[in-house]
Amino acid sequence: MNDPIFNLLQLEKRPNWYDHLDKVEAMIAHEENVYRIRMTAQWTLDEGGWISPDGISESDWEHEYGYPFPEDQDYAEFASTYFHCAAADAGELETLAACVAAVDAAQKQLFPPQQD
Repeated sequence: MNDPIFNLLQLEKRPNWYDHLDKVEAMIAHEENVYRIRMTAQWTLDEGGWISPDGISESDWEHEYGYPFPEDQDYAEFASTYFHCAAADAGELETLAACVAAVDAAQKQLFPPQQD
């Protein structure tokens, strides 16, 4: 979006291009963060949308179960309890802990701690 030629071409088609450019760039940055965080949390993306690590579609994850998404602030706590039993049964606690720690670190970049 910072390509001057692209911006000039858009300006020819859309006279208000620069009025909305910051909103477009903010949305693109947000979607890139969502992608990075979900991939870190071992979600997969295909032509049907996002799939959780245990095979639940994004739509079911949100509407049927009401679980938080990896980019949500409370996901790290949710994931540590939700995936704990299955990981403990499979002997994969170290892998899960590494995943939760990576998601937590990515979330801290997206949601920096509030300064008083």
